[in-house]
Amino acid sequence: ALTQICVPSIVLWNTMRRMRRADLYGREVFHEALQEPIRTIVRDIYPRFRNSEHMVMLRKRMHELESLPMSSELSLSPLPDTILSKYTPAELEMGVQFTLDDMLQDKTCFKEFFRYLQSCILSENLRFIRALQIYKAHISSPDVSMRRKGMEWAWAVYKFFIAPYSAFEISVSHQARREIMRQLADPNMNTFDVIERTTMELLRVHYNNFRTKRDFANLGQVILRAHDLADK
Repeated sequence: ALTQICVPSIVLWNTMRRMRRADLYGREVFHEALQEPIRTIVRDIYPRFRNSEHMVMLRKRMHELESLPMSSELSLSPLPDTILSKYTPAELEMGVQFTLDDMLQDKTCFKEFFRYLQSCILSENLRFIRALQIYKAHISSPDVSMRRKGMEWAWAVYKFFIAPYSAFEISVSHQARREIMRQLADPNMNTFDVIERTTMELLRVHYNNFRTKRDFANLGQVILRAHDLADK
């Protein structure tokens, strides 16, 4: 097997025999096969890990969790202006049924949706999605230095949004939080998928509420004024 461990043949045979009687051996099925790997970890792998840069980083992160960052320490770069590449000024003048994707991709739409969520004391969900956008842009980059920054962004997402009592703590199950903590050692594009899905479901509800407000109806005019295209 690709991940096969090195054990004596007699141990392998005994383990296979016990597997056929798992109902009898229960938790002891792999007891004998585990002894050599455990000894290898204790006498070789862990001592090297203890003196590695990974342990230094682990200690640093554990220390950071003793005092979580304040809300003012989070800096999210603004989104680009994309809405005028999708809708013409004439369409914006007439009125557009903007989508949730518009809210998440365009600078002005994001700003207005964020302002609405702030009035409902719900803005942390939108902040979280923006932080994920920045994280994914870094972690998916072919540039090594960008991916390193992506790993730091993964840690920032945890500290600001997922850690208990964090500045912008969102709703996260205990199981999901533990799984994310496990993946932070080597984060990837899918590390936050579970929480992203539930957060997007909440944002979709808030977006549907936003659509019924006057601010949504006037959003086209707001965009035109922001780009100095409104009729004077």
